[in-house]
Amino acid sequence: MRKTAFRVSAALVALSALMVSCNNKEASDASTKKQSIATTTEAATDSAGVRPTALAAYIRYVDTQRILMEYTLAREVAKTDSTAQIQLAALQNQLSSNLNSRAQQIQEKAQRGGYINESAYNADMASLQKAQQDAENRMAQRQRDYATDMMNKQVELHDSIKSVVDDICREHKLDAVLSEQAGLYFNPALDITDIVIAELNRRYKPAK
Repeated sequence: MRKTAFRVSAALVALSALMVSCNNKEASDASTKKQSIATTTEAATDSAGVRPTALAAYIRYVDTQRILMEYTLAREVAKTDSTAQIQLAALQNQLSSNLNSRAQQIQEKAQRGGYINESAYNADMASLQKAQQDAENRMAQRQRDYATDMMNKQVELHDSIKSVVDDICREHKLDAVLSEQAGLYFNPALDITDIVIAELNRRYKPAK
């Protein structure tokens, strides 16, 4: 029976390709942008002695792996996924065990001459085949339910992260927030991962 592999790692793949362009219709003048982005990252740039660039005022980056490890919702999605995988495996083992037990009973009965005629044997085999089909249908439905649930959770996770990043972009007049995993090097002074994680956890309200 085929397993459906929707894991939380899919979120990492999606987030690793993240490049959020921030629509900024306010204050297109560069000097206005520079004045409005007096953030901790700018202070870090100065204290580290890193030469400011024209892009530094408009671009930041985040470590998406850290977000998935430290964002409460992401951790809960990962835990839910792990639990669901264990439950799916347990169900599959249970169904397989039941089918194997029935098949063995039929085989042993046939070997000791327990069937009075071929029709009785065929009836037990037909019952076994129906049980096998029912088990496959049950497993397939559980996998579909799991896939749908995980897809919904992945959408919730992605949307919540994007919402926070969009708001940060608007507040600080940024043009883009990149994923650290999408590049080879970024000036550490441009890292806003801590800010994003703090805001994500502040906004997150656990389901009751």
